[in-house]
Amino acid sequence: SNVQLDDSACTARFTFAAVLPQNESAGFFECCLEKLGLGGTTCSDATDFETCWPPQTYDVEDGDFRFNARAVNIVGQRDSTPATHTFSMSCD
Repeated sequence: SNVQLDDSACTARFTFAAVLPQNESAGFFECCLEKLGLGGTTCSDATDFETCWPPQTYDVEDGDFRFNARAVNIVGQRDSTPATHTFSMSCD
């Protein structure tokens, strides 16, 4: 995976390996961005994830974050161990 952080624009862009063809008949990806620390958010269940395709871009604020991406196959089985990347953002 590749991560591009732009502190001046407060954006985080994630490019991850797409091992599935980009059509929903073969499967898809789900992503979730967690804000870590006090008052943060978690990706604890299926409702926290949303369908995504690389590259995935988020507008963020100052703080610590964890990006999660997981594959979902054609019959809806989700990868139980999402790929993760933790990063800090300090917006200018």
